[in-house]
Amino acid sequence: MARYIWRDGEIIEIPKDYTPPPRKGPYIISDNHEPFRSMVDGLWYDSKSSYRKSLKAKGMVEMGNEMPRQREYEPQNVGQDIKDAIEQVRAGKGAIGTDKDALAASISTGRTKA
Repeated sequence: MARYIWRDGEIIEIPKDYTPPPRKGPYIISDNHEPFRSMVDGLWYDSKSSYRKSLKAKGMVEMGNEMPRQREYEPQNVGQDIKDAIEQVRAGKGAIGTDKDALAASISTGRTKA
């Protein structure tokens, strides 16, 4: 895959054998950032560390340029879930979606109300 850099007002392709010149000083990554809005909670952040703390508190992680590892999907207890759903319909309880409280609970928690 070709790589490009901006040099002297134009974009040029980097040759495969290109090595950048040595740095003249330390490379510093600041914690401060221009204010940005989180897509998770809608709040504004100007600190990368406070943003990452808020993500961690919600069980999320920040993704960079790396590709996520693909995992094989392994459904658990699907057969039993289908049997339970059929029994509920046969018992006249209907679909879970007809109960507004159960629907709200499943949307907010990802679990159905028993």
